[in-house]
Amino acid sequence: MSPSDCKVWRHCLCLMGFVLGTTQIHGAPAIYANPNLPTENERVILTIRLEDQAETTQTVRVSVHDQDGERVMSEDLAVVYTPERGQASTTWGAGKNGLYRVSLSSETFPEKDMLLPVLCRERVLDFAWYSHRPWIRWATVFTSCNEDAMPVLRLRGIKGLKWRGGLREPKDGHYGTLEETRRWARAYYRAPDDFPFDGYGIDEFGGYPQSLEEEHTHAWLRGLIDARKDFPKDFYVAGWHCGGVRDEAVGLYKDALDLALLESYVFHWVPKELGTENIYEDLRNRLISTRGADALVRSYGSPCKALLSLDITGGKGTTAPNLGEFEQVVRRIRRICPEMRGIGFFNGSATHEQVERFAHDICLEYFIKPVVTFQPNSVWIERRDGQRMLVAAVSNIGGMDSGPVTVSIKVNGKSVAAKALDSVPAGHDRRNNRAFLSLDWTPPRSGTYRIEAEIVDAPGSTVLDPIVREERFLRP
Repeated sequence: MSPSDCKVWRHCLCLMGFVLGTTQIHGAPAIYANPNLPTENERVILTIRLEDQAETTQTVRVSVHDQDGERVMSEDLAVVYTPERGQASTTWGAGKNGLYRVSLSSETFPEKDMLLPVLCRERVLDFAWYSHRPWIRWATVFTSCNEDAMPVLRLRGIKGLKWRGGLREPKDGHYGTLEETRRWARAYYRAPDDFPFDGYGIDEFGGYPQSLEEEHTHAWLRGLIDARKDFPKDFYVAGWHCGGVRDEAVGLYKDALDLALLESYVFHWVPKELGTENIYEDLRNRLISTRGADALVRSYGSPCKALLSLDITGGKGTTAPNLGEFEQVVRRIRRICPEMRGIGFFNGSATHEQVERFAHDICLEYFIKPVVTFQPNSVWIERRDGQRMLVAAVSNIGGMDSGPVTVSIKVNGKSVAAKALDSVPAGHDRRNNRAFLSLDWTPPRSGTYRIEAEIVDAPGSTVLDPIVREERFLRP
């Protein structure tokens, strides 16, 4: 999807009545969903807040429609007023994943709508942002926010974290023993009893191989693991990692963190000392140890999963990244790491708002919505009962089931057939997130055949890689 297509998509949502954020005009009603990105069969708390209504609104009607426009829930709620505002709430759950629309209506104000994605329960997503912005809808955690943001974040089921530093550099330039560093970290991360946040956002970890900084960073992480034993239940820890990611660090992250954010600076913050050219190879390198440690998803009892995190903060006077290239980077991430559940963004005070909003829309387009694609080597020949079948496997690496997907099959450039799949499911992995198109076909003579499958239509889905090709020498 091009940047112009993204703008069209956003405009179409607005025309349909979808509201992408919860930032409200002064005096206007607001709708909040907790959790912000629910899964199928999960109960959602829908909260309505009315500001400056002077208690004129006594009841509001909340309705939910599915992506076909069918109403699946409608309820009249009594508004309870305090000196600050009016408020009402209810709960609802969807038995099926998809894009839903929550609408709010009353005789005293115009109807307001909010898009509510319901994800596949096996495809839970995380979207991490460094800095809190009230308008950001597609978020599960802000790693640095103010205490006054917490009440609304809790209404939205989004984690708000307190900034904490990583390894502290010694003032005299000399580290103590590794055990002293470990004890220091445990004391530093001790959480007070009246802690108003959901956990810590730690900035940052790193260090070159075999350096003192790396050794003491690992000791520091062990101190954090010690401190976690005394944390309250559900205390959340996200940590930013700078530079290359190595095996021992990832192993420690699996016990120390809930979310490991792998800083991947490919735009503003490419270090000038490194002479970086191939940013796509840098992205792949970030994942070597992470993939090897099974840290791309929360696995085998570990609380941690890792996300590649892009820079959308610029230095003073820098030029905003090209939005087309920004989208290309995200597309590349989806190709090299389709199992990654979400993405992170480093957005500081110097962030270009246009880039920030584009990154926000990318979350919907390339992670939340169905994302249908051909993985490499996903067209093949199957021998069945003395016959040959052409088989094309369409994958869905998005957050919800797709609608119909039409696939065209060509052999040596000539169309053989076009068939429609009813849907491609969004499952946990390749065992259950693919749909297969099979076609009887016998080669007319011996020779090399170029077999091509192409996604030619997929309404409602993002299409990542629409074509896959295979060359085979075949005999009749």
